[in-house]
Amino acid sequence: RGLAGRVRRILEDKCANPRTGLRWCITAAILATCIAVGGAFAQKRPAESLKSETSSTAEPAIETSIESNDIILRLIDPDGQPVQAAKGSMRVTVQDRSVLGSQLRWHHEEISDENGWIVFNINDKFRPQMNHEVIYVLHEDRRLGAMVELERRDAGKTFEVPMSSVCQVHGILDSPALEAIGMPLSTAVVEIAWNARYPLGRTFRTEKKAKPFTFLLPPGRYELRYYGHGSGGRDGGPARLSASAKHEATPFEVLPDQRDLDLGIIEMHPTKLATLIGRPAPELGPIKAWKNGSPVTLADLKGQVVYLYFDGDSPNTRRDLPRLVELHQALADRGLTIIAIYNCASLEELDRNWDTVYQRFGGVTDVPFRMAVDGGESTFYERSGRERPGATYGTYDITGIPTSVLIDAEGNIAGQPNLYYAKETICSMLGVSPVEPEPEAWRVVFETIYHLDEDQILKRIAPPFIPERMDFYQTEEAHQAEAIPRGPDRMIFHWNGKLRRWGMGFGKVNALSHVLNHVLQLKSFEYTGPKELLNLELPGDWIIRNEMPQDVKLAALEDLIEAELGRNIRFEKRFIDREVIIASGRFKFHPPVETYESTSVHMYADEVDPDERSGGGTDDSLAEFLETVGNRVNITVIDQTEPIEEISIPYRHHRSSAVFREPDEQERARKLRLVLDHLTEQTELQFEVTTQPFEVWFVTEGEEQE
Repeated sequence: RGLAGRVRRILEDKCANPRTGLRWCITAAILATCIAVGGAFAQKRPAESLKSETSSTAEPAIETSIESNDIILRLIDPDGQPVQAAKGSMRVTVQDRSVLGSQLRWHHEEISDENGWIVFNINDKFRPQMNHEVIYVLHEDRRLGAMVELERRDAGKTFEVPMSSVCQVHGILDSPALEAIGMPLSTAVVEIAWNARYPLGRTFRTEKKAKPFTFLLPPGRYELRYYGHGSGGRDGGPARLSASAKHEATPFEVLPDQRDLDLGIIEMHPTKLATLIGRPAPELGPIKAWKNGSPVTLADLKGQVVYLYFDGDSPNTRRDLPRLVELHQALADRGLTIIAIYNCASLEELDRNWDTVYQRFGGVTDVPFRMAVDGGESTFYERSGRERPGATYGTYDITGIPTSVLIDAEGNIAGQPNLYYAKETICSMLGVSPVEPEPEAWRVVFETIYHLDEDQILKRIAPPFIPERMDFYQTEEAHQAEAIPRGPDRMIFHWNGKLRRWGMGFGKVNALSHVLNHVLQLKSFEYTGPKELLNLELPGDWIIRNEMPQDVKLAALEDLIEAELGRNIRFEKRFIDREVIIASGRFKFHPPVETYESTSVHMYADEVDPDERSGGGTDDSLAEFLETVGNRVNITVIDQTEPIEEISIPYRHHRSSAVFREPDEQERARKLRLVLDHLTEQTELQFEVTTQPFEVWFVTEGEEQE
């Protein structure tokens, strides 16, 4: 009965979809017959169990006779009771900061219902060509978890999964060896392997040299697998260089009833290539064949910066090679030599591979710098029996394709460059300045007009616009220009010594209120004034120093209006009685149940939008989220909530939450209450709508000054 109810609910949702409803209604009829016939038959079938090496796995359970692509698990706690609201996924990552009260990010998760049922569709969840996957199941609040291995052949079956108390497994990743060569650990990846699968992972991209990690794991045997890289530059050299740490593993075991396991400091060791940093670069070769130049040795290139690009057996015609061509064109005559090294069988094979890759992906058909086909004895990758062709590949310990190595003018290995920033790095090593191309004529004119002087805060470019504005639009906003060829009616730029386009608009909306909203970024509830003043026409483009204080920007707008329109508009602070929302309580997230996804806070009144019609974002604090709520309903939210840990809050706002658009006052109040009540259901925060004195900018007009 529990299974039938679960399947019925799934099919009701599918049948309601107008695009797929007919197909699923037919499926529903077939499955209804299968359930009716199979209910009695299923009890006569032999019990099945899932493969497992730990206590946190599925126990024997009744196999259903439903022909389905679903595998259904029934989660039970240590007392044999169903576990509701547990999550299950084949990939979970740990994040630096809490998102909605958890540092776990679930990828394509499923959630168990009130009967403990959780369903995995093998077509949706299994990766292509994979016949079995590992599911990580966790109820974070109750600290109950399980690891479950599923196989494709388990489709259509139901299994009982006992959940056990989880253990907090923690430790620290560090690499003194990378720090010793001037490349302190900057990025690290750690994964938990169970039955040779990686359902849990953690990626660090913080500035801290040591990387602490924490996982919640049920009893079982695991392997901690980790790798990473350090970044920096020796002796104050370029900081856009890196060195890699090896892929390594540490086995460990979580015992039953264990609550804490400290793995201590896990030392990450540098790769062989990383240990060569600061030392003379090993000579190339033996080389089978050269292209685009005569044979050369590193000794011949002493005094040059050498960029070695190890590209495997097939050229990267679309992504990297075009960038290397640009790098060669910019710096080849200033002291840079690029050599691309391949480990295919011959130059003829390289050419054939080039044609194949180019036909599929495009890119470049040839390059102006030297290419070499590596020769000599093959080597084997560390800790494996896999063969690696090419002696140079073995000497430099190339473990991934592509790999770049930078050699300084003294012939020492400087590190691995980031190709996106290679020009900056190499210019620093050569002691030269990058040569910037001459700007197009239209750009010179445009940037002369769209420019702020040192003493300017704000500038308006009134229509008619210069022709170079369209050149800017078609060049910098090519995708938008294809959709709307006529160009925008207004553009907004921020200025900090350089012009940066911030926004654009289409349609004849030129009122002062629009300038306050979009140019000065004032909220509608932060200002008020007579309608005739707020509707004052101010068409055109705007350039503003956005980082300036609001009163300074408003004073600049006063001066601009007076100089250009002869109007004595003034902005002054006043306290007036305004409707406000007071938020109180302590934030705790409860996933919404009526929306298309349950991993965000949803703002809606009486109608819920489908996925494709909802907007949203992520706020980095509760205070920022409450400001977003206020912006959405166009009412100030006063934060009186209890302090909480650092938290990120993803949100979705539905069309019905824009209650300020409702012309009827009573209906607007009703919809506002619905929005706030739905937020309370999801966050446990309380929202009170009241009236109190609130300071706003008041727009006035006085007599013209002489």
